[in-house]
Amino acid sequence: MRPDVLLLRMHATEAESEGLATFGGGIGSMLPMQHVCRHRFRHSRILATRALALGLIAATLQSMAERPTPFQVEVKKMASQMTFLVGTLALIVAFVLFFVQHEPLVDVALNTLSLAVATIPESLPIVLTFALALGAHEMAVRRAVVRRLAVVESLGSVDTICTDKTGTLTQNIMTVQRLFIDGQTVPIPDGGTVEGTLLELLQAGILCNDAIVEDPETFRLVGDPVDTAMLRVAKSAGLGVENVREQWPKVSEIPFSSESKMMVTVNQRDHLFVAYAKGAPEAVLARCATMLRNGETVPLDRDLRESVETSLHQLEIEAWYVLALARKEVDSDEANDEASQGMILIGFQAMMDPPRPEAAESIAQAHGAGIRVIMITGDNSLTARAVGAQLGIGTRACRSQ
Repeated sequence: MRPDVLLLRMHATEAESEGLATFGGGIGSMLPMQHVCRHRFRHSRILATRALALGLIAATLQSMAERPTPFQVEVKKMASQMTFLVGTLALIVAFVLFFVQHEPLVDVALNTLSLAVATIPESLPIVLTFALALGAHEMAVRRAVVRRLAVVESLGSVDTICTDKTGTLTQNIMTVQRLFIDGQTVPIPDGGTVEGTLLELLQAGILCNDAIVEDPETFRLVGDPVDTAMLRVAKSAGLGVENVREQWPKVSEIPFSSESKMMVTVNQRDHLFVAYAKGAPEAVLARCATMLRNGETVPLDRDLRESVETSLHQLEIEAWYVLALARKEVDSDEANDEASQGMILIGFQAMMDPPRPEAAESIAQAHGAGIRVIMITGDNSLTARAVGAQLGIGTRACRSQ
């Protein structure tokens, strides 16, 4: 019997499944694309479905016919035109020699073929190759190496560039620089005593988190940049990340997904179970009924909710990447949808991924060459507009489904 999936590394498995499909033929075919049911492992995530595998997609991509470059299309067009002209000229010459001057048929054939061969420029391939080589050399000087010479000319036909934001236009170095608690934005603490809502917020960022402390001495972290940023700000505030996790071990989890836009964990201390949620502010706010304020739990009524949303809106239009955190005491160790309903909003952590210094200049050069630049990101539209304005891309945004 063939295995359903190949597990490369596993620690403390916890899984929920509707039943796995059986795939054959190696790693490339074990991870499919649609009807995804997610399996959660402590240090690994495996996706499995009942539909097609990535291996089939890879095979389809390999079987795709390669499209000719614009340069190849133009050369083929020029060759066809030259063939037509040479053929037409040869027919005219042959007609004149045979019917007008009454030359022998052998002489007509020899003269016509000689004319056709002489008309075709033998040095044309050398000239074209030399021109492309010069273009490749100029690109290499500018630190852009191409494998195929024909691609050099294709770059000159580009009129639109679609680029990712995180790690391409930005440095992919998330740092938490602002915290929102008790209805106001507060600076990052630099040690000292951390208590009250601030302690709750930083602790939630530690517990509802998948990043791993690989080296406690140097505090080397492995994980998503957002998760590592939340651990770093807690560390800078004086909290012991590993101590907090030892006191509140994670017992179950609902991983982040593009549908829920949030992550939920259940942590246990003695006989107390607490569910923590972290995710997009609009998703977390929709599941909160109360809010921590000055050490007390207050109803998140309409006026307070509007005040929180106003503060959130201000952070997002300033290009901050904002995550909301909430908690709730639950009766069991199971992380489910019920555990994430009626939660207590703790606050927000606002972080910044600074743009690369050279990104704005490169975009300006592209615009100067008549090339449109489109930024693709999963961030909030307000944050995307703010980053686009900083880089000179613009503020128009559209949301895809």
